[in-house]
Amino acid sequence: MRKPLLVLAVAAAASCLGSEVTQIGPRRPAQAENCQVQIVPGTPPAPLADVASVRARCNWTLGRDACFDELRRQACLLGGDTVYGLSESVSDGDNYIAGTVAWRGAVGSAEPAAGNGSTACTPICSPGFDCQAGRCVPLCNPACGPSEICNNHRNCELAPAAAPPGRPST
Repeated sequence: MRKPLLVLAVAAAASCLGSEVTQIGPRRPAQAENCQVQIVPGTPPAPLADVASVRARCNWTLGRDACFDELRRQACLLGGDTVYGLSESVSDGDNYIAGTVAWRGAVGSAEPAAGNGSTACTPICSPGFDCQAGRCVPLCNPACGPSEICNNHRNCELAPAAAPPGRPST
C-alpha cells in the first residue's frame, strides 16, 4: 500500500499544484503551448496590453522553476507574451509567484502582430531595447515626446524634420 502512495506523492511533487487566473483585459487567442514568453521582474519599458493576472502555486521541493513554468504556460494559453510585476511568497511549504500576463503587440489591438515568429531578434535585445520587426530598437524612459526620437544611447533627441511636401505639377 505504501508504493502507490509514494508514487502519488512523487507525481504530485513533479508539477505545479495549480494556478489562479483573473482576466483584466480583453481576451486573446491562445498561442502555441510552448510559445516564447518574456519574464520581467519589474515593469517592462515597452507599452503593453494587460491580459490577466496569474498566481502559480508549486510544491517547495521543485523550487521556483515550476512556478515560472506554470506562469509561462498560462501566458501562452491566455495569448500573452510577457509576464511582469512578479511577487513571490512561501506559505505552508508551497511557493507562490504572481504576475501580470501581457501582450507586447500594438496596445489596444486584439490581434497579435503579423508574422510567424520569424521577426524575433537574434541574438535577443540588450536591456533597454525592444525587438520590433526583427530589429532591436532603443527605448527611452521616460518616453520621448511627439517631436523626439529615442537614439541608440537611449536619450531623446529632436526627430529629423520631414521634407516639405512636393509642389503639385501644373
